[in-house]
Amino acid sequence: MIAARTAVATLAAAAVVLATVACTGGGGQESAPADGAASPSTAPVIEAIPTADDIELSSPDFEDGGELPLAIACETYGGAGESPALEWDGIPPAAANLVLVVHDPDAPLDGGFTHLLARFGPTTSGVEAGANENLNSPMGRWIPVCPPAGEEHRYTFTLYVFPIEVGIPARAARDDIELLSADAIGSAQITGRFAAPAS
Repeated sequence: MIAARTAVATLAAAAVVLATVACTGGGGQESAPADGAASPSTAPVIEAIPTADDIELSSPDFEDGGELPLAIACETYGGAGESPALEWDGIPPAAANLVLVVHDPDAPLDGGFTHLLARFGPTTSGVEAGANENLNSPMGRWIPVCPPAGEEHRYTFTLYVFPIEVGIPARAARDDIELLSADAIGSAQITGRFAAPAS
């Protein structure tokens, strides 16, 4: 019985040695890859696929948390009523629709006031300043910022990403926005401030 166990152990050890030799090419060196196979140093680099966490939203017209340009304000305060330029990146491949919401949470209305609810295709990367001048563009619904005299309001710009086609109402209330955001697979937000001069 002891001899049988010894024989089994010897065979197992031999198998390990053979496997080691086969992997190293028998000379202690790593064997060369087979024809057509990529070696570790030449293996192709696989680029990362954007995920919902990679979504970025920015504007060349203002910094996040900074002051909005006068051009986007209403004529009452000397503005031109233009919509600002916006840029976005990192949209995941699963996106089917993008929805941009511009909201004033400080407006003297229940739930604040929505200045824009616009839909874009998943391959878009932004909008130019004053895009609202084209009434057929998604930015055509833009309502200029125009807080009461002497007040400073915050304006949130939120880009939602959806995996399916979504419909948006002509005018959106807070409840509409909350319903939309619940189905989004990702979003990005920046905030701008505008202080209306005292009358």
